[in-house]
This record gives sequence, structure tokens and C-alpha cells, in this order.
Amino acid sequence: MYAASFFLVAASGPGSTLEHPNPHRGYSCAWEALVVPWVFTDSWSQGVLPILMPFLVASGWTNLFFAASILALWRNQRRLFAILRILVLLTIPASWVVFYFGVHPREGYFVWTIGMLLVLFSPSNQTSTSPPNLFPRRT
Repeated sequence: MYAASFFLVAASGPGSTLEHPNPHRGYSCAWEALVVPWVFTDSWSQGVLPILMPFLVASGWTNLFFAASILALWRNQRRLFAILRILVLLTIPASWVVFYFGVHPREGYFVWTIGMLLVLFSPSNQTSTSPPNLFPRRT
């Protein structure tokens, strides 16, 4: 579900209408959230960018924190997993600030969010003491 969200339309850009939706796929949003703040560092002090850029940086780190949490879970590092899970939860609302500035969330954003929450708060992640067996042997 999480991986599929990167191929769905995650947001419609500023100024989009029903006739001209200006869609952005999830992988495009993820890349732009990671790269754009660092490409335009010289313009952070212009217009709304001093408000927008820190939130764009935080939303870009959401996928990195999520990937790190999955790795921590797989390596059975429960404390690190718990910390990273909190960081994911803290960075998800950063994208809401970006939405306030004219970007509209679409289906991919909701699938992305729900996919992460399902993984992070799955009951099997709460009680398991060993890493998940991704390739079980058949006997």
C-alpha cells in the first residue's frame, strides 16, 4: 500500500482546477520535498518561503524516518523503532502546512499516510520479539 502510493497522484499543484489539475505523483512529491529546499536555499527569506521551507524539509524527511523505522523493526531494535515511529508521526503534519499554501492532497497522499500508519501500528509490531521473516521456508 505504501509503495503503491508513490505511483498514485499525491497532490495537485497550486492554481489547479478541474480543467487543469496539475497533478504530482507520489514519487515526484517525495523527491521535491527532499531536494527543493536545498536547491533554493538562497530564496528562503523571500515571500512565504521562510514559513514554508522548514515544513517542506520536515515533510521530506518523513519517508526517510519511515524507511529507517522499518529497518529498525527488521533488526529488532524496539527502542529505535519507537523513536522513529514518533518522528514519522511528527513529520506527517508538516505536509499539511504545504497544503495550506495552495497544494491540494489527492488519493496518493491518503494511501501513503494510511500505509505508513498501518505498518507502524500493526498489532504484530507491538508484540513480536523477533524480526519479521520475509522469506519463510516451506517444509
